[in-house]
Amino acid sequence: MGASILRFMLATSPRDISDARAAAQCVVETHRRLAQWLRVGLTLAEVDSFCVDVFKELKCESAFKGYKVRGHPPFKSHTCLSLNDMVVHGEHDSVVEPLKEGDLLALDIGVKHRGFIGDAAWTYSIGSATEMGLRLQKCGRESLRRGIAAIRPGRPLIEWAKAVQGYVEKESGFYLVRGLGGHGIGRSLHESPYISNTAPTYPGEWNEAWKTFEPGMLLAVEPMISLGTNEVRSNGSAWPIYTADGSLSVHYEADVMVTANGCEDLTAGMSDLPDVVGCKIESGQPNKQAACGPVRGGSPCGGDYFARAWIQSGFAQTQSFGAGIGGACQIIHSYWCAQQDKNFRAIAARRAGACGHWMFLHWNGSSGCLSGGVGYSNFQRAIFQHSQRC
Repeated sequence: MGASILRFMLATSPRDISDARAAAQCVVETHRRLAQWLRVGLTLAEVDSFCVDVFKELKCESAFKGYKVRGHPPFKSHTCLSLNDMVVHGEHDSVVEPLKEGDLLALDIGVKHRGFIGDAAWTYSIGSATEMGLRLQKCGRESLRRGIAAIRPGRPLIEWAKAVQGYVEKESGFYLVRGLGGHGIGRSLHESPYISNTAPTYPGEWNEAWKTFEPGMLLAVEPMISLGTNEVRSNGSAWPIYTADGSLSVHYEADVMVTANGCEDLTAGMSDLPDVVGCKIESGQPNKQAACGPVRGGSPCGGDYFARAWIQSGFAQTQSFGAGIGGACQIIHSYWCAQQDKNFRAIAARRAGACGHWMFLHWNGSSGCLSGGVGYSNFQRAIFQHSQRC
């Protein structure tokens, strides 16, 4: 969430670093639960209410509710819910119609926990994804990754902008929204420095561009990308900001801490989040990922993963992860469950010697290996959920 910049702090004590990590993890966990729950037919108000319940369980509170900036009324939602051409700062009543198949929903989650702020965003395709929507999502994820890789102590802030802008505008052909960017975080939602996503083109456009990254800096970095324009519009004092031409947009945001050797992505767990949520599969074809679009990879190395399966009446999803296409699958865990006449088996598998993992699915004797990345499918009365590292 972008607004006025207040002050600057460095997290250097073990206590501050631990608390900053804990706040970021509240945001990651909220996104994980959202990814399992989001689907066609929900309203933005219901999504916002869902997040409030998660916050209570995680013992944190919204950092956005009631937020004040000159020229705007107090922000009235607990989260920022920005749909399709809405770039950022959508509120729960900005759109009253339920979510539709193919909608792009950017969810920016900000919390206060143990005295620190966690603030990170992800964009989801609801039910299914358009080809252009998936391209924008891929661009958003990759630009965030490249930008974070460019953060190094002693290097100027403009290195972030060069990495992000070079990928988004030169390689991908999309547009970075001007006038919006990242910011410092810490004990306040918005602290210095301001982190532009684009390099300055005239003196005074971004005065902090040549300020250097320092160990202990806590930053919320956030590319905001549009399909058709770098310009935005708003309606008077209302909070939502839209693309000027009504084209689609995506928003990705991570919390990072600059270290002596580079930076730590405090919200790294969000890299496992799916692009498409709540999608359906055709009846009788459980191995086909209908309308979910291409699966993707990108999980970091660092351990085997396993799947848990359990029964939940009325609503179900399955989540599959991987990194790459092909390769031998190695079974590491398997679980059985049954409900009425339906039998399910989920086997978490990984490619031997590779960074990444695969889900291998069996349905009443038929099977299929879902190669590469994250996809979602609905299965009646059973959930197969990515759980944790072994």
